Formats: sequence, structure tokens, C-alpha cells
Amino acid sequence: MIQKNILKRTCTRTSPRWLWALASLISLEQGYRVMSLFLWCLWAVAPGWAGPPSPQMITEADAGRTIAVQRGEKFALKIRNPASGGYDIVTPIYDPGILKLASRKAIPPEPAPFPKLGDFGEIVFEFDTVGIGATDLAIQIARRGEVKKPSEEYLKVKVKVR
Repeated sequence: MIQKNILKRTCTRTSPRWLWALASLISLEQGYRVMSLFLWCLWAVAPGWAGPPSPQMITEADAGRTIAVQRGEKFALKIRNPASGGYDIVTPIYDPGILKLASRKAIPPEPAPFPKLGDFGEIVFEFDTVGIGATDLAIQIARRGEVKKPSEEYLKVKVKVR
């Protein structure tokens, strides 16, 4: 009520009509309604400000499955780093006419009061889809010292790009 009276005192007979309308609308109760409407609008629009959605994430649990993506979309493959067994990851195997390796990131293990033995973190491969079709995406591992032994298949998924 105080706000309403202050605003009405500043309005004169020559003030524009919108100022009189504003003076009659403002009260503490109306202020809460306006603020809640503003916050609701902000909440409704905010997801668009967050940027593009994160790409589809494929994990070791998806081994053997078929993954469908649209051409032009990105997707990521996250696996546990097999270095605890003395293994290195061989370059992923896929059809370069359908997929393109955009990046490879090594994520260190999360620090804890007592680190887990053998935890070497995770590796995330990000792929762009550049063509239409289907390809097997295979991750193979090998030990450095064992040159004669062939690499082992660690993970394999089928990717269908529409």
C-alpha cells in the first residue's frame, strides 16, 4: 500500500494514463505475482541458454548393441581405462566414410581419501557422423611388450547412421 501511495503522489493530472494504470496495479501482492511470473518465464527460457544438448553417451554396458544416430549428430564412447592390466588402447576401428573421430580425452580417476588401486580413470572418444550407413565400432587393446600376440577386442558396438 505504501508503494501505491508514493507512486500516486508523484502522478499529477497531466501524467500519462499508463503511469496512473501502473500506480493502481502496484501493491505488495501484485509485486509477488509479477515476480513469480518473471521467474517462471526465466525458468521456461533458460534451457535454451544452456547450449546444445550433450551428445549420446555409449558405455561398456552397450557392448554388442546397435546404436542409431542421425547424420550430422555427435556421440561419445566412454570406457574404463584398461591400463591397470598393462594394456594400451589401439586406435578405434570403424568405417571412416561413416564416422570421424573428433576427439579422445583421458579422464583421470576422481580423487578420494584412499584411491582405488588399479583405477586409471576413463577414456572418452567423441565421434562425428559424416555419412549414412552402418559400421562396427571396435575398441581393441594390446600390451606393449607382446608384439607377436594380436590385439584383443575390448568393446564392439554397431552404429547405424540415418
